Amino acid sequence: MSTRSVPLTVTMLTECALVVIVTAPLAIAILAKRAYKERKDHVTILFLIAADIFYALSFGYMNVERYIFRPPGYNSSGHSQVPASDCNFHPTCIFMFLSVQVLGSINLSVAVDRLIATVWPTKYYQLGPRASVILMSVPFLVAIFFYVLNCILNYTSEEVISATCPYYSFPHPVLDPFFTYHRLVSTAATIPIYMVIGFLLWRRTVRHRNLNGRQQSNHLAIHLTLAMTTLAAVIFMMVPDIITAAIPRRTLGGDFRLILSCVVLGKAFANFAIYIWRFRELRTLYIQLFTKSFQVRRKTVIDMSSNNLTPIK
Repeated sequence: MSTRSVPLTVTMLTECALVVIVTAPLAIAILAKRAYKERKDHVTILFLIAADIFYALSFGYMNVERYIFRPPGYNSSGHSQVPASDCNFHPTCIFMFLSVQVLGSINLSVAVDRLIATVWPTKYYQLGPRASVILMSVPFLVAIFFYVLNCILNYTSEEVISATCPYYSFPHPVLDPFFTYHRLVSTAATIPIYMVIGFLLWRRTVRHRNLNGRQQSNHLAIHLTLAMTTLAAVIFMMVPDIITAAIPRRTLGGDFRLILSCVVLGKAFANFAIYIWRFRELRTLYIQLFTKSFQVRRKTVIDMSSNNLTPIK
């Protein structure tokens, strides 16, 4: 294992696992209900959950592969150098390159979605959930595009990195600033967008006359809920990214970087708490998911005790 603090590593891996365990059932519950998965706000939540889970799995895998299945005293700088192109298909490089970008830009897509819903509310809801799927897919498509571009640049250059393929050395020098500051800039860009949204709603300059009273109430509630998820991104991602950008990598110790990464993972729990608090139907659905599961297991145990195991309908 690495010389990195064992308790911190265990804490981080536990946090990654909990992100999946806690948030994945909510996504499954939404997908299981046709009426829910066809709602535009729920589509947005599904993509936010997907981004959180993708990052948690990627970051957890990287640390398992690097800090558990490596010999004691492991240090990437002490290994031989290989062409950067040799790491193009290394799992850690692929997953981290994609997930870091997606996690950063997904909230920007949410902000754009909210801006469209504010300026053209009637047309926004007439477009249906497919429009939201397309818009929320943009961060994933952009991340894939830049990954392919990075691979091409690595093939055409003579850049070398450690044979262990550390993900932070994988981006080509041309794309390294983009990879380093993309998440920070994307999160920061959501702030002026929400300021515009807030101004438009406050001034009532947008046309809501085609929405009835209940629709207007739901419209504003969704705005507030998704704005809260963006605020969580600012707190849990933007602040650690500013610290990382301000302090040189060599100065920032490995344990402190891991603490900042744990803070970033905390965004997923903050988002989950917001979903459960703000959406009563999701709270009910989430509770029912585990309640029904418990009831099925209990009924099976009772049937087995009576030697009369029957299928559960």
